[in-house]
Amino acid sequence: MAVLVCCDENRRPIFQPSDVEWLTKKSSRPLTRIYNAAKELNDLSDEDEEELLKN
Repeated sequence: MAVLVCCDENRRPIFQPSDVEWLTKKSSRPLTRIYNAAKELNDLSDEDEEELLKN
């Protein structure tokens, strides 16, 4: 999720798809905070989350 939602002040992506593997080796705490913030900002419900995880 961080790769898809993190951007700089000019709305340019901070991460590239090739960064996914690198991010999986990092601490989960900041990534969880990013995920939770994205979920809240995009008004995703628990049902929406379950649907996304199925795909």
